[in-house]
Amino acid sequence: MKRSGILGAVLSLVLLSGCVGAGKKATELADQALYKPVEYENAAAPGPEVVVLPGKIKSSNYAFVQKVTSNNLRDFAEIELSKDNFVVLDRADSQPFFQEIALAANLGDADALKVFRKGKFKAARWLLTFNILKAEPTVYVTKGFDGETAGAAIELIALIANKGEKSSLGSMVGKTVASAKAADTSAIWLVGLQYKIVDASTGQQMAQGYIEDKMEATTSMNSFLGATNQQSTSITLDTMAQRLIQKAVAEIDKQHKGQAPAAEPADGKKRKKVPEPTVSPKKEKTILAEYKKKIDEQKQDQDKEEAVTALRLHNDGYANLNQEAVLGTLAKEHHDKFHKKYDKAFAIAQSSPRWRDKLKIDMAGVNCELVEYKGNTCKVKAVGDYTVTASGKTKTYHKEEVVELAKEDGQWKVAVWTDADDKEVQ
Repeated sequence: MKRSGILGAVLSLVLLSGCVGAGKKATELADQALYKPVEYENAAAPGPEVVVLPGKIKSSNYAFVQKVTSNNLRDFAEIELSKDNFVVLDRADSQPFFQEIALAANLGDADALKVFRKGKFKAARWLLTFNILKAEPTVYVTKGFDGETAGAAIELIALIANKGEKSSLGSMVGKTVASAKAADTSAIWLVGLQYKIVDASTGQQMAQGYIEDKMEATTSMNSFLGATNQQSTSITLDTMAQRLIQKAVAEIDKQHKGQAPAAEPADGKKRKKVPEPTVSPKKEKTILAEYKKKIDEQKQDQDKEEAVTALRLHNDGYANLNQEAVLGTLAKEHHDKFHKKYDKAFAIAQSSPRWRDKLKIDMAGVNCELVEYKGNTCKVKAVGDYTVTASGKTKTYHKEEVVELAKEDGQWKVAVWTDADDKEVQ
C-alpha cells in the first residue's frame, strides 16, 4: 500500500529554489566539535558519593535520538562529576537492583531504597538523573552557491500528484543535480536539560534545575555531476548534550555540592558510620515482590512510549524531507516502494540546501497516542492540524489516521504504508 500523507498535502505549495553564496570552511568549524574541558569552581573540595541513574530523552527529531541516548547522558555526567571531585559509583548499571533503585528514587520510596541499597550502593549519598526535555532545531540558515532547481521543483509536484508514477522528472533532476553546488546549512537548536538530585537514604528530592541553551550545528554540502557529499563540520548533537551536562554540573558544583557531606572528611579522618534504619523481613519480601511487578510495568510503559515516538519520528522525517528518518522508522518490506516513489523528491532537497527558504511544514499540532498494544504490534493514532508554508502562503491541513506498527529487529517500525487523506482546513 502506498502513502502520500504530508508530501501529498504539499502538492499545491512546494517551490524549491536554488541557493547562493558560500559559507564557512569546514576547517574553520571542525574545532567546535572538540571536547572542551570545564574548570569547576569547587573542584578542590571533595564531593559526596553519587550514582547517576538513567535519564529520559524527549525529542521528535530522528537525528537527535539516534545520536544521543540515555547511556550517553549518564556517561557524560559521570565524567564531569568525577572531574568535579565527586565519588562516582563506576558501572552502576551492572550492580544488582540498579533498575529498582532508579524506580524507587523516581517514586521517592524511602522504604524501597532501604531494601535495594546494598553492596556498593550502600555508600551512595546522592542519586542523580539528567533528562533531555527538549531538543529541536528551530531555525535553519543556508549560505552557498547552487545551480538552477526551479525546473526540477515543478516536476517534483508532478511526481507527488502521480503518486510515484514516471514523469519527466528524471531528465530535469539530471540537469539540476549535475550542476555544481556548495553550501553551509546551520541549524539553530534549542535544547533543554533537567537534572534532579535525590537523597539516597530518604528518597527525598533535594534539588532540581533546568538549563536551556541555543546551539548551532552546521552541515557543509558539496555537489558536482550528480554526486552529493554532506558533512557535519561544527558542533555535533552529542556535543550539545555534553556541554549542557557540563553546565548542569557547574550549577550543582556551585549551588548544591556543599549541602552533602564529602566522601571523606577534609582532615582525612574516617567518618563515623551511623547505622541506617532498615525494614522488617516481611516488609522487605513484600517490597521485592511489588517492585518485580513495577519493573515489568515500567518496561511495558517504556515500550509503549517508544512506539508513539517512532510514529512521531516517522512524520518528522516527511516534514523535513529526511529520507534516513523515514526509512529508519519504516518496515523494510516497504523500502522499495518508498524508493520508487520518493527518491527523486528527497534527492532534490538533499541537492538544494535552500529548500527550507521556500517550504516549511510544521507538525507541532499533530498529537500521537497509543490506541492498541499487543506486545509486538500496536496501533497509534495521529490527529491534529499541521501547516504547510510555501512562498509566503500558508495552508492548514487536518490529519486523522490510525497507523499500525510492528517490532522489527527490536525496534518499532511503521508496518502498513497507507494512503493518508489529509483534508485542507478552510
